[in-house]
Amino acid sequence: MSKAPDPAPGSDAGIELPKPTLMSDDDFEALEEILTSDIVPEDCMDLEMLDGYLAGVLISPRPIPAERWMPGVWSAHGDEIGFGSGTGLQRAIRLVKAYHNELLATMGLDDEDEACWEPFCFAIADGDGLKLGEAWIDGFAQGLDLWPQGWEEGLDEEAVAAVRET
Repeated sequence: MSKAPDPAPGSDAGIELPKPTLMSDDDFEALEEILTSDIVPEDCMDLEMLDGYLAGVLISPRPIPAERWMPGVWSAHGDEIGFGSGTGLQRAIRLVKAYHNELLATMGLDDEDEACWEPFCFAIADGDGLKLGEAWIDGFAQGLDLWPQGWEEGLDEEAVAAVRET
């Protein structure tokens, strides 16, 4: 007698899934502060660009390991980065990974869900040189650039065509 197949990963199959763990407001503010501080390179991503970048990384059909995407957060040029101390580096990495995990847990949730992910964009004030969402789009494009070669292998042709059209 054969056993019924296990439910597909990620399907709820009648099981109540735990609520995603979200960053605290303090951690979110600390991340924003680190990204705009003097302890990171001048071309470090800000929070809006990081949000777009991680969205591009997370929608990849093939997982992109942190060691591949993390350096792009700190510098677009792959520069060696210096933090004020080892604890500064550890804290920065911990906060970026926590933000990554929050996006991973909340992307794709229904709009009715309290923890549903929405793109993060700074409000634009009069006289700003950037348009609303411009930094997010730049980060998203950089995230897409990290997709591994051969990402389309094994996917149906309609899905590949849809991705290429966007």
